[in-house]
Amino acid sequence: VCMSSSHVAYLASIDEIACIKAISGTRFIYNKDVQELIKEGKIVDIGSETAPNYEKIMSLKPDMVITYAIGASDNSHISILKKLGIKVLTIGDYLEKSPLGKMEYMKLFGHLTGKSNLADSLFTVKCSEYEELKDKLAESIKESAPTPVLINMPYNGAWFIPGEQSYISQLVRDAGGVVLGAKAGEHQSAQYGFEYIYSLGLQAKVW
Repeated sequence: VCMSSSHVAYLASIDEIACIKAISGTRFIYNKDVQELIKEGKIVDIGSETAPNYEKIMSLKPDMVITYAIGASDNSHISILKKLGIKVLTIGDYLEKSPLGKMEYMKLFGHLTGKSNLADSLFTVKCSEYEELKDKLAESIKESAPTPVLINMPYNGAWFIPGEQSYISQLVRDAGGVVLGAKAGEHQSAQYGFEYIYSLGLQAKVW
């Protein structure tokens, strides 16, 4: 059971989507092969990651639920799942400071599925491709000002902007942009009200 779309991406990269039985938020999945499995009912939606459908999860008898925990947020779902006798793996890939650091988690999923060699070699190839693309882009836009970028959308009445040191901000910088509202020296996301976000949106060229 995958509680994040990132977990789905890791498994898809090593051709292991068949092992996915449930996802938190299937509407956020863009992989066409995974979408097809969702349409066929082979992958089900178990609701919000913080308040999942525990009965549905138990009925699936999963080998493992892969999830994440967020700071001061309500992470009680993790302890509840454990009390129900379900194995839980909590990872913090979203806290990585670089896109390549986040991508390296595919090695963990390779280990879990018996595809360590594939995951390791794929990671090496993707790192080279990323660095090559980044260097080419940097050369082509070196005389240009960074493109102002607005990140995210409202979540439970709040808007979260990743810190300047987060992998998302780094990804945007590597693409020639800058994340509006990103706090300097921070890697965690900060919470803002809509009025402030609206003012950022007036400056943004990309959302």
